Parts: sequence; C-alpha cells; structure tokens
Amino acid sequence: MNILVAYASAHGSTAEVGTFVGRTLQAYNTQITVAHVDEVESIDQYDAFILGSAVHSSMWLPSLSRFMFRFESELAQKPIYLFLMCVLVLEEGGREKALSSYVWKEALERLNLPREHIEAFAGKLDWSNINGDERWLISTRYEGDEVPTSSTGEYRDWQRIASWVNSVAHELEIPLDLSESPSISKKTKEETITEEEVENLSWVDNPGEISAI
Repeated sequence: MNILVAYASAHGSTAEVGTFVGRTLQAYNTQITVAHVDEVESIDQYDAFILGSAVHSSMWLPSLSRFMFRFESELAQKPIYLFLMCVLVLEEGGREKALSSYVWKEALERLNLPREHIEAFAGKLDWSNINGDERWLISTRYEGDEVPTSSTGEYRDWQRIASWVNSVAHELEIPLDLSESPSISKKTKEETITEEEVENLSWVDNPGEISAI
C-alpha cells in the first residue's frame, strides 16, 4: 500500500507530527510519502491518505482546504484519515469540542470522510515564534478556560499519536513488516498567514478561509 501523509503547518509543529506519522508507519508493509499539502502535485499513485493540520481560530488551515478542493474527486474514492493539532485538547472536553466544531462539515461530506476517522491532539505552543497580531488573536479567540502562557509548551503526546497511527494501519489491514524499513520521501514547508492575506482569501464559503490565522 502507498500512503500519503500530507500536512498543513503554521510554525513547523504539525510538520514534525506528519514526519512522526510517516516514521511510525515504517513498521508496516507500505510505502510512505510525507509532504506539505502545497507541495503535492498528484495523488493518483496513493491508496490512502493521512491528512493533518494545526487548528487556528477554530478551523484547520486554509492550505488544507485548498488541497481538498484540488483533489476532491480522487480523495473521495479512497480512505482518508485526519488529525488536528489543537491546544484546547489539553482541557476537559477540548478534544470533543475540536472534533465536533473545528472541522468543515461540508468538506467531510464531499470527501466521504467519516467522523471516526478524525482525531485531535494537543500541539506545541511557542510564543517566541508567534508575532504580535497572531498572539493577540490566539489570546482573544481561545475558547478554553485559559490560554497556556509559558514561552514554550510542548504538549504533543507522541505515544497517543503513535497509538492512533497504529490503529489506522490496523483499519487499513496493513501487515507489519519488521524485516526492513521502506524509505520515506519527505518535503517540508512552513506556512504563516497574515490578517491581510485572510481578508483577500477567495473561498468565503469556507469558514477556514476567513478565520484561520
């Protein structure tokens, strides 16, 4: 089986998770490609997809939506799994909130992506990499009780992420193969978004296009 792990990352944290997902899948009899969604030119060769994105302002990043629009017909015909990185998961009920509210429901329907194929994890928060406008947006739009305020907060639960990836491999019925590890083709790209860019986004029917910062 040939799997694409495609991610949208604001400051690199979700990119690291995407790479970790690919490395975890190396234990299985499968070929893995890890890439930023904007770097994917074709998906015809893939049998399944694991997509991931940071959550900003209660929605996944716009680049993930663009990827979904671009390859909608092909994606809808194959298995898709989605992971969201959201600091709200740290709070009681945060995971459920993310899974129910921080997704674009129309996109899930158009891609035949079932809710049980979506998972949410706590991410990494590094205030030193966040500019003033984004810092203000995070502080004012955070829907939990209190925004973590430490300069660097590493909240990613790698064991939980690995457990989810293994469950995905089990659902896809991919056999373990410990004899050798297939190589991973990896592309990386950082994504940052300004308020001006948000105002100029064209897909206004997608909440992620007007609120993702």
